[in-house]
Amino acid sequence: MIFPHPCFIVAQVYWESPQRWPAVAAGALVLMLGIAWLYPPQLRLVGWPWRWALPLLRTSALLALLISLLQPMAVRPATPRERGAVVVIVDRSRSMSIVDNTRSNAECVALANALGRLPPGARAPGIAGLEGDLNRLLADVADVRAAQDNLDFALISGREIGPHREQLRQAVAAYSTAAKAAVAGAQGADATPELRRALVEVANVPDPRSASAWRNDVPKRLSNALDALARYQAELDQHLFDSNPLVHQAAAEVAGLSRYALAQQAILDPKSGLLARLPPEVPVTGYALADSIDPISLTATSARATGWGTNLTGGIAAAASMGRTRAIVLFSDGRQVGGDDRAIAGLTPGGVPIFTVGVAATTPPRDLAFGRVSVPAGGFIGDTVTIRAEIRHEGIDGIPADVRLSVAGLPDQVRSVDLKPAVPAIAEFPLELKPEQAGALKLTLSIAKVNGEVTDENNSVERWMKVMPQRIRVAVWSGAPTWDDQELCALLARRGEIALSRQLVGGAGSPLPMSPEEILRQDVIVLCDVPVAALSARQWDAVERLVVQRGGSVIMEVGEHLPAEYSSTLPTSSLLPFAPPLTPRFRVWPGEQPAFRLVPNPDAGALDVLRLSNDPLIAWQRWQELPPVYRFLELPNMREQKLRPLTRALLVEADSGAPVLLERPIGAGRSFLLCTNETWRWRLKVGGRDQDRFWRQLIQYAAQPPYFASNGTLALDADQIAVLPDVPVHIRARTADPGGSTTSPCTLHIMKDGKPYGTQSLGAVAPAGAGHYEGTVSLPAGIYQLTLDEGASTVTVPLRVERSEEAEMADLSGDNAFLRRLAESSGGEFFTLDQIGRLPDRLASAGDRRSLSVDLHLWDSPYLFLFVLGCLAAEWALRKQVGLA
Repeated sequence: MIFPHPCFIVAQVYWESPQRWPAVAAGALVLMLGIAWLYPPQLRLVGWPWRWALPLLRTSALLALLISLLQPMAVRPATPRERGAVVVIVDRSRSMSIVDNTRSNAECVALANALGRLPPGARAPGIAGLEGDLNRLLADVADVRAAQDNLDFALISGREIGPHREQLRQAVAAYSTAAKAAVAGAQGADATPELRRALVEVANVPDPRSASAWRNDVPKRLSNALDALARYQAELDQHLFDSNPLVHQAAAEVAGLSRYALAQQAILDPKSGLLARLPPEVPVTGYALADSIDPISLTATSARATGWGTNLTGGIAAAASMGRTRAIVLFSDGRQVGGDDRAIAGLTPGGVPIFTVGVAATTPPRDLAFGRVSVPAGGFIGDTVTIRAEIRHEGIDGIPADVRLSVAGLPDQVRSVDLKPAVPAIAEFPLELKPEQAGALKLTLSIAKVNGEVTDENNSVERWMKVMPQRIRVAVWSGAPTWDDQELCALLARRGEIALSRQLVGGAGSPLPMSPEEILRQDVIVLCDVPVAALSARQWDAVERLVVQRGGSVIMEVGEHLPAEYSSTLPTSSLLPFAPPLTPRFRVWPGEQPAFRLVPNPDAGALDVLRLSNDPLIAWQRWQELPPVYRFLELPNMREQKLRPLTRALLVEADSGAPVLLERPIGAGRSFLLCTNETWRWRLKVGGRDQDRFWRQLIQYAAQPPYFASNGTLALDADQIAVLPDVPVHIRARTADPGGSTTSPCTLHIMKDGKPYGTQSLGAVAPAGAGHYEGTVSLPAGIYQLTLDEGASTVTVPLRVERSEEAEMADLSGDNAFLRRLAESSGGEFFTLDQIGRLPDRLASAGDRRSLSVDLHLWDSPYLFLFVLGCLAAEWALRKQVGLA
């Protein structure tokens, strides 16, 4: 059925509920009988034509309501505006400001021609229409493959085999005819032998039943022909560049344009631009995309590209959701920074294609830039840290490059690195941290510019690291001056990050002269067989609170007093990894030479605390070569599960598997038990290399991560002191009064540029009442101070939140492969900028397939309401007119 639309566009009507026709027919019959029975007596005295008009109006209104039960739908062609807008997205990220320096003269000629900058007729295609013919053959190949798949299914199912064989025959015939026509069109041209051979291969039609030939060989032949045609066209363009001064000038002008400027010209040029070649009735919407997407006017060129990132996938999805869309066109270099470059499917509604236009040169620009830069998050005064920088050198090889490290207050360090093909250059700088550098330390790395580099704006990076003004506070208490004790104290005294407090107590020494308040300020306490009586009850209580509440650690080394005195006394017994009635005893080697070898527990061997070398293989070998010990405190094997919960073994005796170094979490801190006091034997062959490294790593492992700012009462730390905007920063805080009791709640005050900005509540972490708090802050760009105060006590951590173009400028090469995947995932197509002339034709036929027509719900529309209301109103008016109302 045909239905005239008010815009005089013919529409087709169909029924959504035709199964209701019996009820509708019955209702119509009842309606007719009712009107035939009721109306004639009322209309005896009414003249013509009202006698027929009144029942006709009533019949029309009620019949329309009955017909609406069948749910009639009118389908008409959509207008261009109803089919949706063409959305044009222009990448305005920082990398789009680059002027590519690797385009050949022939490429610049082709680009100038695509942008309409060449004199009319100056450049003719090498073989007119051949590129389009070859591209259309790719579509014919797809039809053949689809017909083969349909025939395979028909053969399996045994249904409609003949029609599908005919479909395959017709698809192959269509390809053969088009291929022969393309080859014939190129016969008269002055083509290269390479191109002629490639075209002959294209015209060679394989067996229709050969699936592998049509899936692999034929597409490869077409690709080879397109490549040969491109090289042939490049030869013509190079000759044109050399021979025509006007062409030479136009190509040189194009070569000096940035990617962003090229994209704008391809869109806005009044003669050759995309907008000028689209039908005027097609609506077009413009957006600029970087780390966000914003509407732009498509009437005039805008400022240079300055975006800090490129979220291509997120921007496309956002633009597609802003209105009815026919197609999306993206002009970009394809380099995504931010967002998820793996999520490319489903960015647009079904049927909305994405057409991508790569504006970067095919060959990456010649450039130096920093790749991965490794800087420790923090360090202690006296430490020597290593700064490691990777230098990317695209297209610049065979020459040295100078890399410079600049640190305030220190002479610059310069390293000359060789730039070798396909190998990133590495520059390393040792940096000794001095007292005057305590706090936030700024590091600047830069590369000296070299000739031919596309830009030096990415030759410098900044990093910030925390130089801890507070050192790790370690107290070593010894019951006797053993070899282990003396070597350990000598090691710690040499370490700049350690604040050592040494006491010889009990026996030859005296009671511990340290107050409970001083004990609570330690980070790690090492007990080298300390008699229990050497500490008062208040001092032992402070040790326990240091571990349980303050998050400190205790390392206990066995001897004459430990474990015998510790097992039966509180609070010392609570620090041990075993509980009564377990009474371990020492195991002593009976021979003249010691034979107990200590090795890492396989379950903990990957921990850095147990590595005796940075190389894992060498580290394990060194453990095997360590001199053995005579005796150790023998504890049950971990498999027997006789130790306290959560205890784990770090070192074990090699033969028996008995634990020798145990770690146990207690409250907020940890306790360690070393079941031997003979680590000094490890110095017999290699000096202090292995023993010193073992103890240094154990002390650093036992110490909680240090706080950047601490005054003994309050402590505050941020895992990063320089971040990008809105990146979460993890905050740790510790509060306690001088007596050791915790305070609550904990509020972090945030200052920006010296003025109050806001507050952030930090949540308490286990154990309850220990005074440990954690939280996160996410802030916009600015210079901040994070402050924790309690009475007159205050600690402050600086935080720099700054935008950076480093990630955007680190790699300036285009990523056409990513743009191609974006297009193909949606049924669109990828174009290089010199192929932009084919885009308008593709857009003219593109769009949401569902938008080619518009459905009108006649049964649920104002048309039905107005029709019924009009009929009933007209009948009522006529009734008044003839005196029946």
